[in-house]
Amino acid sequence: MRATVDRIRTWDERITAGFSKLPQVWPLDIFFGFFSLVGQGGLVWFILAYRLQQTTRMDELFLVLVTAQTLQFIVVGMGIKAAVRRMRPGVAKVALPLWKGWGDYSFPSGHAASSATAWVVISHFVPGALLGTLIVAILCGLSRLYLHKHYFFDIVCGYLSGVLIGLFVILFI
Repeated sequence: MRATVDRIRTWDERITAGFSKLPQVWPLDIFFGFFSLVGQGGLVWFILAYRLQQTTRMDELFLVLVTAQTLQFIVVGMGIKAAVRRMRPGVAKVALPLWKGWGDYSFPSGHAASSATAWVVISHFVPGALLGTLIVAILCGLSRLYLHKHYFFDIVCGYLSGVLIGLFVILFI
């Protein structure tokens, strides 16, 4: 078991190191900084869901998304992050956390979890939004690697937890 964990950690650090070798140039800083900001607190997803709710007349979309994002924040933000307390790989050049505390920890990525949760919920109610929301969700996660705020495995586990929470809320709540 220990050997498997060590292999995963080595793989995680190598992929993260590969992302850290990307050129730090202002167009990429702005591009990924934008998607990191977009993913902060899930605000963009609430705005998108509200707008989609108005145009599609699906009254429960916004309520289900708020429920899913609240559960995601409790489980990932206040639960897993606070329990694991994995330190971040570095200091971001563009995006800064809006609060101190569990937001200072890296595992799992709250941006990736929030984005994946929103992707599952929104694409469930509006199937035509599946590809667009998936692209934004992926870019939100990749932005956190580019900005040195997370390890690769933090992003993967954030996406996985977000998908599971989104599916749970859709299926059981």
